[in-house]
Amino acid sequence: MAQTSGQHILTETVVIEPTVAVSESTYGEDANPRLLRLNAPDGLLRLRYDATVAIIPCSDDPDELIEVDFGDLPATVLP
Repeated sequence: MAQTSGQHILTETVVIEPTVAVSESTYGEDANPRLLRLNAPDGLLRLRYDATVAIIPCSDDPDELIEVDFGDLPATVLP
């Protein structure tokens, strides 16, 4: 349930089966992301999270971008 400054959660649903008590808290400098804690009983536990998120695209001015040769890219940005 992480969220960035470029995201706005429009709707969200958390379904837990069987129904158990859930406590919600946040952590981090900006109180994000949220953390859900629960004690699961023995047996099958189902957790479903659905959300509709509006994303604010980030784009840079093309005139301010520079081209970098593939060989000059740091390994940390390569898949």
